[in-house]
Amino acid sequence: MDSSEFIGKSKKITCREAEAMIPDYLADKLSDRDLAVFLNHINNCNKCHDELETNFMVDLTVRYLNEENPQGSFNLKPMLQKNINEKTVYLVRKHRMRKLRAFIFIITLMLVILLLLDLVHVL
Repeated sequence: MDSSEFIGKSKKITCREAEAMIPDYLADKLSDRDLAVFLNHINNCNKCHDELETNFMVDLTVRYLNEENPQGSFNLKPMLQKNINEKTVYLVRKHRMRKLRAFIFIITLMLVILLLLDLVHVL
């Protein structure tokens, strides 16, 4: 899934900028727009994807080792891809909800205008 499809013309970032965003990505601190730009870059740049993978592995390993009773699989590559996919789906859903809210607003506005016109007997 391409995260740039729903934010319009996606801003391009450099590898340095993408790498600087990795800690915020891992901490879920990126804004929706920054997340979309970051995911677009990561999905198209093997170097940055590898850097994210390395940071993801270190972050997850530290959290895993700090758990009292670690459970579950520890296959990191699929875990990273799942994480990227989940965040992309989140962005797509949020974008769709924004469009739906705009559509509902326009319909509501049109109904209010029609009601007002009917009240003043213009129709």
